[in-house]
Amino acid sequence: MDLAESLEDERVHFFFAGRNDGSNFSKKIIARSKSLSNVTYIGELSFDETNELISKSHIFVNTSRPNEGFPNTFIQSWMRKTPVVSLEFDPDSILENKKLGFCCSNNYNMSERVRYLLNNHNELVSIGENARLFATEKYDINKISRDYAKLFRGGIL
Repeated sequence: MDLAESLEDERVHFFFAGRNDGSNFSKKIIARSKSLSNVTYIGELSFDETNELISKSHIFVNTSRPNEGFPNTFIQSWMRKTPVVSLEFDPDSILENKKLGFCCSNNYNMSERVRYLLNNHNELVSIGENARLFATEKYDINKISRDYAKLFRGGIL
């Protein structure tokens, strides 16, 4: 919500998806989203709905914590040429090293990175293309299936 608030002067709209578990934290975040003109809370989405939303997005913003594990949404975003801007989480430094997006150390840095991508269309497209190439080389379902089959047959990958 801090990111959305810091970018109210930009022509950008945030869609905030996730389960409302009824906790005080969820209630607080949802209430704050309603107070911002550039945020829409859309609730919990199915896998296909998530893919559709990401495919229509210019940037995927990740606020998951490292203890939550590798976000599948990274792969979903990369497959759709959508750069990832992540807060304090870059598994094995692949966002930065493979040029798939940016890892930000704080909210201010995140705001600057998102603003940079919004105002540098060629860079946004270049990172998106690179992300798609990386994802298809590393995570394509056909490749993964062949690797699993080989592993189950006792082969070495």
